[in-house]
Amino acid sequence: MAPIDALTLTGARRVQVFTHGIIPSILPSPLGIALYRFDENIRSSLVLGAEGIGFELLSAMSLFQYNLFRFCSLSHSSW
Repeated sequence: MAPIDALTLTGARRVQVFTHGIIPSILPSPLGIALYRFDENIRSSLVLGAEGIGFELLSAMSLFQYNLFRFCSLSHSSW
């Protein structure tokens, strides 16, 4: 609670306390979990093959074709 108390003692409004004190303390955890799950899903699709998309993703990453990688990963995640 130190950042929130420091912000209120310096005269920050409630919106400023929320955007600069509360959100930065809450955001890293869900963001880290989401990035971990995304990485885990990509790795499992490369290992398992995932209906042939694993080879496409691996070749796109090794050839630095990030647009193709993004298309393959987004099109597969909507199934």
